[in-house]
Amino acid sequence: MLFQFPRPPSAPATVRLLRGALKHIARKLDALHASLPRGSRAAFARYSRRYRRLLAQWSAAPDPAAALPFWLALPSLYHAHHLRESRAPIAITAFHCVLWAQFSLFLSVRLLDDLADDEASGAMLALVAGDAILEAENNASEIADADALLQIRGFLRSTLRAIPEAVRLQRSPRPGLDALLDVYRRGDALFKTAPFLLSHVHQRPEDFPALSVCCDHLAEASQMQDDLEDLAADLRAGRRNAMVALALRSDADFRRALSAGVPATLPRALAGRAIERIRGAYVNAALAAIPLGMPDLVLLLHGYAAALDSAARSARRVLRVGVRVVP
Repeated sequence: MLFQFPRPPSAPATVRLLRGALKHIARKLDALHASLPRGSRAAFARYSRRYRRLLAQWSAAPDPAAALPFWLALPSLYHAHHLRESRAPIAITAFHCVLWAQFSLFLSVRLLDDLADDEASGAMLALVAGDAILEAENNASEIADADALLQIRGFLRSTLRAIPEAVRLQRSPRPGLDALLDVYRRGDALFKTAPFLLSHVHQRPEDFPALSVCCDHLAEASQMQDDLEDLAADLRAGRRNAMVALALRSDADFRRALSAGVPATLPRALAGRAIERIRGAYVNAALAAIPLGMPDLVLLLHGYAAALDSAARSARRVLRVGVRVVP
């Protein structure tokens, strides 16, 4: 991974909370596998192996929050912050339901996305993706009313509709940066599920607008990080991700070469420009989080931005070899 971020250490109670939730997700993943028809089990066992390893790694980490992706870290920190001062007693099962619902949605969309990108194969996996969506809805229904479930379906629909749009843009000769980033934000809308549910669990629905904007900025930052890390692989697969779009916008020589039908080398300065875009997204996420009254979260997001200086050196090594783009 190019990007490793220092995080403030979590309180012991938060560490225990997260380990319990991650173990619950692992148990539910096993139960989902066991409940599948025989024709789906073998394919899903192979596919889900990497996520089982990730769950084990996150749970075994000295501070699990330091290992989690933003879409699990943000709702977990939010829940831990409000646990003591909640306006209503909160059962641990509610938090477990929320995180498993979020993980199930992630798993279903990841499956469909990998199938679309030919990174996974087998019609049975598409059926498992549908099963995981139902699993998420069943869990969410234990703590959410009908209106809340409609909102969650809206998040999922936004994500499902963004996937083919992202594929179309990345296969186009000259993808627009703004269009790609908009699709990335819409594509990560399903990650608003856990913050949305937890804001209702804690009877703080007024927090969700800030959490939603924070998620949008984090989605942009994390997707641009992925694009920088996956740049060479995406180009080999015929995908022009946000890094190519950024080069088209910011470098006239690169833009002219592709317009003339001449292979062009991505500018080495692209790494610095990309890092600044990612830094700006993290800063915007921190600003969006200020109304939540969670200084630890704001400091965490600012820490992400500050840590990008060291990440820039690693990113430049990716471009030093001279990554070429063919018209």
